Amino acid sequence: MPVIVATARGSLFNRVAGLDEGADDYIVKPFAFDELAARIRALLRRSNGDPATFLSVANLKVAASGSSVTVEETALLLSRSELKILRKLVRNAERVVLREDVENDLYAFDAEASSNALEAHMHRLRRRLATANANVAIVTIRGVGYLLKAA
Repeated sequence: MPVIVATARGSLFNRVAGLDEGADDYIVKPFAFDELAARIRALLRRSNGDPATFLSVANLKVAASGSSVTVEETALLLSRSELKILRKLVRNAERVVLREDVENDLYAFDAEASSNALEAHMHRLRRRLATANANVAIVTIRGVGYLLKAA
């Protein structure tokens, strides 16, 4: 389900934090109702009018937008970064996703990430998927990227 944060906290820090925590949009009060309605319509258009569209691989379902992830109808809680990685991999299931493409989606253009940051995210994501009994595997293709496949 798309989420719009409506708040009086309008600093750059608050807006960025709200979006990083999973909000799809952020609007600062006071706002015009027409603007809120337009933002809702835009979010629904992005999800093809169906906010409940899911991407699936084996027993894993990931919301195309929003933050819902389930394994056999059991919710799986992921960090924002893990969710971005998983969504990228599920959209490209059974195909190699270049490491550079994952990093570009994960980090801002001018952000510096430590050399092993992506590996740490992948490790945690693999562990969470295994703990939830997801029938998928994330395979590292050395020097190239990652492949998500049904296990």
